[in-house]
Amino acid sequence: MVMRQTIRWSMYAAMWLLMVGSAYATDAHTISGTVTEANGVPVTGVRVDFGGALPVAMTDEAGRYAVAGAVEGASYTIVPSKDGMSFSPTQRTVTMASGDEVVDFIAEMAVMPLPNLLLAPPTAASAPAKGKVTYPTLLYPLGGETWKQGGSYNIRWTYPLAGPMRISLRVGSLPVLAITNSTPNDGSFWWKVPATLAPGPNYRILVDEGYYGDLSGDVTIERAHLVTYPSNAGVSWQKGQSYKIQWQGFGGSHVKIQLYRAGSLNRLIAWAAPNCGSYWWKVPASQATGTNFKIKITGESKSVVYDFSDKNFTVFGTPKVTDPSLPGIVWPEQSGRVIKWQGFVASTVRIELLKSWAVMRVITPDTPNDGAFWWKMPYAPAGSDYRIRITATNDPNQHDHSNNNFTVEQIPRVLYPTGAGILWLRGQPQTIRWTGFPGDTVNIHLQRDYQIVTQIASGTPNDGKFIWQVPANQPRGRNYTVLVSRPQKVASADWSDNEFMIGDQPRVVVPSLSGIVWATETSEEIRWRDFPGAKVKIELLQYDSVYRVISAGTPNDGKFVWAVTDDKNKYSADHFRIKVSTLPGTQFSWSDKSNNYFSIHDM
Repeated sequence: MVMRQTIRWSMYAAMWLLMVGSAYATDAHTISGTVTEANGVPVTGVRVDFGGALPVAMTDEAGRYAVAGAVEGASYTIVPSKDGMSFSPTQRTVTMASGDEVVDFIAEMAVMPLPNLLLAPPTAASAPAKGKVTYPTLLYPLGGETWKQGGSYNIRWTYPLAGPMRISLRVGSLPVLAITNSTPNDGSFWWKVPATLAPGPNYRILVDEGYYGDLSGDVTIERAHLVTYPSNAGVSWQKGQSYKIQWQGFGGSHVKIQLYRAGSLNRLIAWAAPNCGSYWWKVPASQATGTNFKIKITGESKSVVYDFSDKNFTVFGTPKVTDPSLPGIVWPEQSGRVIKWQGFVASTVRIELLKSWAVMRVITPDTPNDGAFWWKMPYAPAGSDYRIRITATNDPNQHDHSNNNFTVEQIPRVLYPTGAGILWLRGQPQTIRWTGFPGDTVNIHLQRDYQIVTQIASGTPNDGKFIWQVPANQPRGRNYTVLVSRPQKVASADWSDNEFMIGDQPRVVVPSLSGIVWATETSEEIRWRDFPGAKVKIELLQYDSVYRVISAGTPNDGKFVWAVTDDKNKYSADHFRIKVSTLPGTQFSWSDKSNNYFSIHDM
């Protein structure tokens, strides 16, 4: 006899097969769109998040994003984000219909949301002493200056009186943000213009001491000379692909573009690229891979005018799933296999099982990127449309899937009866269920002590179920199993994982007659029959409420000798019953109690 599988799902497998049957029959679609400024300029490096339901996407140089795998009928909430930017709308929720969805966003520079600063009203504490009024006097800026985003500037003033000063930024007379709520009155304060501050020609600086102040003329804020792409976190470039390097604010007709790695020069990209704000570069196939690259752009003839990418970006090669990938692979359920990959530049990877290109199971959300992961195929629907997909955990741009579909074969197995603690009542119908058997018909036998005792069905259709009326005279016992097999094929056979019972309705046998009287300080035998499970619980009831637990778990052998003690000194009473019940964890819950009340009296 072929050794059977010793570890199987029972009813969970059946329920799971029913649940996934419809889920994976739906088609997968794509959610895509563009992110642009109001004037139509594309915004690159925007993170597009789907709340974990789909992989995170990043917009490319054209402001585009796209994610496949959206399931028809499902709803997805799409949220764009990028440092220093706000978006309209802030998020969108779409419900997938029969086709793909296109969702666009408009981005704009966000103004730092700091508290407003207004001149305080006169108070006795804040008003200057009577006499000649002295005002703070701004020395810089006075108006007409041009400041750059990200630049640092020394705001200077004079004020002969004591006390801390406040400095705020305004557009005209309206407050924009607090530069400082309190700084020593030493006449100088260095301020770095936020890189996210919107450019404009009519900014003003206000210096005040809480009541009197001085307001500068108009100061222009311009975009700084900076690398705009790649500059956000999460950017990755693949060897052999072309990418648009972007910048702004550099003077002259040409710029120098260099690739740095870990702070050191790695490669000269262009010695004198036209200063038009962008440059297409094809990453050489020989380029080293890594996660610590930056782009440096230097202005013409002024080596001090330069900027680096704000964040490191990744250069990777060709991510590849190497196994399973060949055609013709068969992966039987409940068997293990080493999934293999190469070429990912990441510390960890995510591995998924696909069926018809839809994610059927996340095999592991985060495993070390060491090129190998052993996995045991669980019980799964049979099919020839499976693939493995691997994605760098923190970089959705790095991904690959099996080159070819592989086949998952089900193993023959009995689905019911197979759990522990099952009881079949004599004279009642039972539905035997199985799966994974090849061929058109199967045979079904009843075994006792793993020896065939009854043929239940011969050559019944292999449709996974058969209803059998348990004979009323079937011998009672707790060592039955069901065997399902292919005709003439002993190798294609399986039987119940656990032995089950055949019997009558579980019941308490003793005490059950009327007129029974038990005496304290004696031993009485409690008897029951046909309860499933390895152990049972025995309780003493009075007026059908639990009076005491006689045994929380005694072997289910049909009898228990109880020493009737009077430890509560409350006996010498009537209306008692014995209740026997199965323990938690038994597949089916049963209980029964004495048919009639009995009495317990002191000796």
